[in-house]
This record gives sequence, structure tokens and C-alpha cells, in this order.
Amino acid sequence: MFSSIGKLALDDAPVAVYWLNNCGEIVYSNKVFAKMIGYSTEELSRMNICEISSNFTHS
Repeated sequence: MFSSIGKLALDDAPVAVYWLNNCGEIVYSNKVFAKMIGYSTEELSRMNICEISSNFTHS
């Protein structure tokens, strides 16, 4: 997905970062996004974006 150096940079970024796969599953989220949403990064890794936002729908 990305290098470990890139992941370290994103983990501590001052802005929320998340990546979704083509099924809407959260494949990466940083600490800021997790705090903003109210879940741990581990919990988010088992979720679909539709579970946390009504603005997203399956197409």
C-alpha cells in the first residue's frame, strides 16, 4: 500500500487522513481521523465508510 516511512508520516499528520478500498472499507486511518470519528484505528479497520457516515452510500 505505502512505505513504512510514508505510513509514519501519515500516522502523525496534523490532519485527518483515511483511505478506502473500492468496497468502501477503511483500509487506513490516522490518529486524527480516529479521534475525530470517535473510534480507534483498529475499530475503523473493520468498518465500512457507510457505517460511520450517512453521506456515503453503496453504488
